[in-house]
Amino acid sequence: MGLSEYAIRTETVPVTMDGGVTLDLVFRGLPLRSILTLMGSQGEAMQKIYADAASGKLDDSALPVLVAYVTREAPSLIGRIIAEANGEPDQWEIAEALPASDQIVCLDAIARLTFSAHGGPKKTLEIIINAAHAAGIPPSGPPA
Repeated sequence: MGLSEYAIRTETVPVTMDGGVTLDLVFRGLPLRSILTLMGSQGEAMQKIYADAASGKLDDSALPVLVAYVTREAPSLIGRIIAEANGEPDQWEIAEALPASDQIVCLDAIARLTFSAHGGPKKTLEIIINAAHAAGIPPSGPPA
């Protein structure tokens, strides 16, 4: 078997637009490249999450808790995470304008897809922290 046979796991989240029209947004889990890009470009927003992960404050708690954590600690990341996981990173402003309930459902799906692929939140955060260190992205934000 090769990578050409790998099926990327996705999840569809329906969102209702003006006029009652439903749009099905398809999400995938965030790959390491996307996470490191967010860490590098959104250093201030990622600072607390990164520091808390490095200190062990974030663990394998329920995914809704992690979604709530991102929403509370790094609200500027919400649109960027949603747009990135939807494969349209340049559309983050539209994702940022989605109703809160839609954003939460989207983030929940993205968290499930991202963390389930690597053994849960704690293991995934360990991998991310190690990769960030290797890439020169310190807990205080992007490299100078």
